[in-house]
Amino acid sequence: MMAQRCPDGEPVDEIYVCATLCCVLAAGFVTDTIGIHALFGAFVVGILVPKEGAFAGALVEKVEDLVSACFGKIVGTVVVSLLCKMPFQEALAVGFLMNTKGLVELIVLNIGRDRKVIQFPFFFSSY
Repeated sequence: MMAQRCPDGEPVDEIYVCATLCCVLAAGFVTDTIGIHALFGAFVVGILVPKEGAFAGALVEKVEDLVSACFGKIVGTVVVSLLCKMPFQEALAVGFLMNTKGLVELIVLNIGRDRKVIQFPFFFSSY
């Protein structure tokens, strides 16, 4: 449906890319909620998205930008941490934490605490 609204030769409206990425996240959330792995829902949405046309090109471009930005931040932090003689696992953890910011950081830290991945004594909770 969104791909049909984006004819070739015309710029793709950003709202369509955002809506598609929101659908991927929502599908992952729904499948995780019903007990199936979250990747399955995202996979199903990925099957439904057309692979040719202006919309597919714009979607791929935006996702590539996002992935390369995240990858660059993580790798850069890990390399500097390793140069400062930090153990690899800690360097990787710092790299992922440096990639989060603001509200996303709080969400990631709370999920890590709930799943018992993060057990820092200095991680305070308001519960």
